Amino acid sequence: MNDLETARQVTANVWFWQGLRWAPGGLIFLLAAATPLLPDSTIVTWLAWTGALALWWFLYQRADRYYASRFGTVVGRTGQHRRRDRIKWFVVYPAMAASVLVDLLAAPTVFLSGVVWAAALLAYRSSTGGGRPHYFVGAALLAALTPLPALGVIDSAAPIVELWALVVGVLYLVLGTLDHLELARRFPLPDES
Repeated sequence: MNDLETARQVTANVWFWQGLRWAPGGLIFLLAAATPLLPDSTIVTWLAWTGALALWWFLYQRADRYYASRFGTVVGRTGQHRRRDRIKWFVVYPAMAASVLVDLLAAPTVFLSGVVWAAALLAYRSSTGGGRPHYFVGAALLAALTPLPALGVIDSAAPIVELWALVVGVLYLVLGTLDHLELARRFPLPDES
């Protein structure tokens, strides 16, 4: 792919490459993994979730303002991503949700979420302009979780779901940050070149 085509792919999907928006979402998954470690108190759990959601929203808003000041406001063309949106909302997200539901109901004999979420991660990467080879590492880590119950490494539903939430949380933080760095590398400010 030549430089012009790469620039078109990135700019057409620049909102998705703004990883500092997505990285804080990892906090929610990390809290989901840590919730069983919280004291048996409704108020503590409620405060933890309220605090995590508030922190996520605050960080998302900060990233939003940062990207608006650095790159300007991105206005998408109507219908530009219609096909991707249909696939995302009617195939990818339902498959991800169904895999988690199946895992909760059928574990420890089945764990689909690792491989389904790995495929979804690679589909997301492809549908948002490609690039970003770090997604292959993330997909490999998610897929590596899939055989753990069959191998007897994890023998109940709760630990595999908690491990999955931990991995997804870390991936949100790491991949979002790497997306941001990749975007900044491709479109440096004049004083950064």
